[in-house]
Amino acid sequence: MKKTTCFAAAGLVLLPAALATPSCAITASGGDPSASFVDVAIIEDCYYHCMADKACLSWAYRAINQTCWLYPKSVADTSKQPDTSYVRHDRACPTPGKFKPTCRRPGPASGYYDWDTVQGGEETCKYNCHKSLRCLAWQYDADMSQCQYFDRPLSQIKACDNGGQSHVLSDRDCMLCDVPADTEGFYNKLKVSSVLECRNLCKADSRCKSCEVRLGDRNCWLYDKPTYQIINGVLPTSTWIFYDVDCPA
Repeated sequence: MKKTTCFAAAGLVLLPAALATPSCAITASGGDPSASFVDVAIIEDCYYHCMADKACLSWAYRAINQTCWLYPKSVADTSKQPDTSYVRHDRACPTPGKFKPTCRRPGPASGYYDWDTVQGGEETCKYNCHKSLRCLAWQYDADMSQCQYFDRPLSQIKACDNGGQSHVLSDRDCMLCDVPADTEGFYNKLKVSSVLECRNLCKADSRCKSCEVRLGDRNCWLYDKPTYQIINGVLPTSTWIFYDVDCPA
């Protein structure tokens, strides 16, 4: 068993256990008397309405009449009837549509709703934002070792460019790349000669959503879930490094 036990005293950033895998892009209608209804122009607007409402745990969009329903329950916990005119998503699903996240934009920016002091740098901010039901973007302040969390995407946040000296901002959907961590649950283990080979093996496998590599013994592990769903925290240092499948080369 490869999992290593680490304690807070060793510098581990302790965070809650991974959330249940969300239900995304489910083609089904459904009813719930407590659901609210809004008119929207595009599917992204429905997503943002849900993220702005703390009570919203899932949402449904119908393109033919540009309507949006917000539910206080997850997709799994609401009634469903097969219907291809509707698409349903849990709150924790990635931003839908043609949205392209902005990653590592120079800051700083104000207006964040929460912050914490971290040891794992930017990757801890990414991880914490992915695990949050409210977070849509985050800012890392290197001078203060702080993560600051926003409930709006960067397209709606005004930031000053300080040349990237101490503050960087990223949308929630930016990939987790080069993350020091460890976990279990891989579906395949391979021998590789480089980090790039491990990452390319993941990209070539339609099941793979993230990979883990340890060059000390040239091992590569493939996972069928993204990094944030399988690790329980970011380690300050580790011989095991994680990459989401779509991380840039």
